[in-house]
Amino acid sequence: MHFLNPLYLLGLVAASIPVIIHLLVLRKNKTIEFSSIRFLKELQKTEIRRLKLKQILLLILRTLIIVFLVLSFARPVVKSNFPLLKTYSNVSAIVILDNSISMDVSDEFGNRFRQAKSIVNHLISNLKDGDELSVIFSSGEAEQPSFQFNFEAVKDEVSRSNISVLPSSFESAFRRAQKVLSKAKNFSKEIFIISDFQKSSLLPFSDSTKFFDENTTLHLIQIGAESKISINNLSIDTVYSLSSIYEVDKTIDFEVRIRNNSESSFENVVLSLYANGEKSTQRIFNIKAKSAQNVIISFVPKSSGAYRCMFEIESDALDYDNKYWLGIIVPEPPKVALITDNSTGYLATFLRSLDGKRIQYREISPNSI
Repeated sequence: MHFLNPLYLLGLVAASIPVIIHLLVLRKNKTIEFSSIRFLKELQKTEIRRLKLKQILLLILRTLIIVFLVLSFARPVVKSNFPLLKTYSNVSAIVILDNSISMDVSDEFGNRFRQAKSIVNHLISNLKDGDELSVIFSSGEAEQPSFQFNFEAVKDEVSRSNISVLPSSFESAFRRAQKVLSKAKNFSKEIFIISDFQKSSLLPFSDSTKFFDENTTLHLIQIGAESKISINNLSIDTVYSLSSIYEVDKTIDFEVRIRNNSESSFENVVLSLYANGEKSTQRIFNIKAKSAQNVIISFVPKSSGAYRCMFEIESDALDYDNKYWLGIIVPEPPKVALITDNSTGYLATFLRSLDGKRIQYREISPNSI
């Protein structure tokens, strides 16, 4: 036998209250001397025994009432190999799965979002016929969920789910869960909240009881609670171009804002710049704990056209924020035509020196016009 709500078993302590009261009211009989014993004849031995038996039965009844009341809240479940002894209460279950960016962290047990999806699959495997299930994501889900009975299809949906860049809102998830539970067919309702429980997401849980009734049980499953390693994370906040004009064979400078979200400092961190998929330049820098700094990195375009620049720092616990993309366009050199019959003149010589680099130069003779 096991209990679905074992914390309620602490209420069994209250079963001792009737016994304590019974013991307190027992007093040692006082001896009173009197001259006649005629009053004792009125008390028959059978009557005294009946009163004592009645007191004991009332004591047992009061104690059992408290015990059974506590057990009803604890919801015992019996597991047995005998069919007649097998009992199971169908459940309407909702899984609220945190798919925010923080769940993309990796620890010694692997990626935390994959850990969470593995737990969801384990919960689904324990469901029986007659149960109903709905999976709600904390981020990026605008559709109204509903209960599903095809559990294999739910597993496929969970396996295909990804991290969302949209803000995570557990309050919104609670409201959607509340609407789904209003259509539940089973008396027992279970909500499993699977998350790393970042500080920013803890606030809604303090007021979560307003969304659900007393027949709904909340289970909080924290991902990463058993991790013993510290999570080190650097992130690229933003990238600015310091060059106002983009030209072929002219250096373009970028200012990269990098933040250290860890309690440790880092040395010899490599920042790489890729242009159209090819590594262009690298910079090595140091950064202190819980700080941010700007790193300058340069790039020299060899031809005109569009460039997809990717800025990347080394892999850490959270790879999602290690990359930043920025697009630039290097225009073709302007076309310049000089109408002259003096190709050795100062202006012609100057423009000819810029041909192919800064401009596309062409000389036109006046006789050809």
